[in-house]
Amino acid sequence: MLILGILCITMPSMAIKVTRVSWDPPGNGYNKFTIQFDEMPKYNVVDSLEKSNFFYLDFYGLQQNYKRRLLDIDNDPVLKYVDALSFSDKEVLRMVFYARQPGAKFHIETKAQPPTIIVYTIGAGGKLPASVMDVSVSAVPTSATQLAQQTSAPGTANNAQPQTNTGAVSPGQSTQVGFQIPSAPQSQEKITRQHSRGKKYIIIDPGHGGANGGAKSDIKIGGRILDEKELTIKFAYELKKLIDTHPGMVGLLTRVDDTNVGLYERVKIAEENKGDAGNLFISFHLNDAPNNPAARGMEVYFLNQKGTVDAAVREIEEKENREVGLKSGGKGKSMLTNVLTALEQGKLEDWQLESYIFCKRLEQSLVSDPYFALHNRGVKNANFVVLKNFEMPAVLLEIGFISNSTELKNMIQPEFQQMTATLVYNAVNAYFAENDPSFQPRYIAPRRTQFP
Repeated sequence: MLILGILCITMPSMAIKVTRVSWDPPGNGYNKFTIQFDEMPKYNVVDSLEKSNFFYLDFYGLQQNYKRRLLDIDNDPVLKYVDALSFSDKEVLRMVFYARQPGAKFHIETKAQPPTIIVYTIGAGGKLPASVMDVSVSAVPTSATQLAQQTSAPGTANNAQPQTNTGAVSPGQSTQVGFQIPSAPQSQEKITRQHSRGKKYIIIDPGHGGANGGAKSDIKIGGRILDEKELTIKFAYELKKLIDTHPGMVGLLTRVDDTNVGLYERVKIAEENKGDAGNLFISFHLNDAPNNPAARGMEVYFLNQKGTVDAAVREIEEKENREVGLKSGGKGKSMLTNVLTALEQGKLEDWQLESYIFCKRLEQSLVSDPYFALHNRGVKNANFVVLKNFEMPAVLLEIGFISNSTELKNMIQPEFQQMTATLVYNAVNAYFAENDPSFQPRYIAPRRTQFP
């Protein structure tokens, strides 16, 4: 039997806590996963074994943040692994059990002293021991998407202190910055060929391009108005340079120059360039509020196919989903252009939870810097076409407001672009380390330049 003392962040003492987790290697085609608590929690069970080869339990009243992998499960013919996903703001701990083969079933048993929940996973053809009682489980249907939506309210950091300006451009100062779209260091074909087995692929999507310039600045920089497309590719290149320094990761850009790449084409690029060791899709954009020049701050989005009830977010949806200057047709189609089968719809929903989890890791990394901590508009969901990805988690980062003169003057600074890319890179490392015990993260300390 393997037993692990739970590592967690200390939270208020009134909450229910996990006190011990153990795993019994399989016998006769089943295994036994035991979770002990200091008090028996209420819980809910969702069965997706037939559709997606996993099931999960939501435990309520738990405020602690637990490690993603509470136990290393090695050489188990029944389970691939078990994820522990903490939603501490909603006092929910979700434990997801991933079966190795189709045809698996599960059985749940409870014990009062000590408060214990035992989860049996039975492989195809396996049998439970006769001593296990047939205890029925009452489950309220709850989808992963619903929980993710419930926990996506925007938040702001309250403990950050205002920073003085030491490196940004002051109002009225002439800014001689070259805003040419950077030349591609290598062709897209060469970037694709550098992929190799065992590496994690990060698809980096610089928003807009070509005839679709995106939002425009309200003030002139270097004597002219800037387009959103000119800045998104700069942030994208900075992130790619960092990712390609890691021996276990490859960064792939959806555009390498001032090209108008359609939204469905960007999704298709991601679907066709997935690796066998892990993937992420990150789309860079700049926000725009022409009627509110004081609006500022970063936002992180994951997909909500039903759209949002927030009027401000609906405006962003319409802006980011707008195609400009593209002819009909194209070089092939994304899966999304077809009518979705129930299986494909389920697959898209499954990725939404992972996308939400990466959004939270990205937000946590960004707000580790005082600038983003002070100007954080939180994690949100929206019906962005570019996030409708069937093969990997996908997020969209609105770095700041191009319509805010102070933020614009920050975002044109190479130091700000490098700092932002470093924080995103660290979030990518943290996410993969959380999901893959064999992944070796290589964090980079960002340069702490102060921005207004």
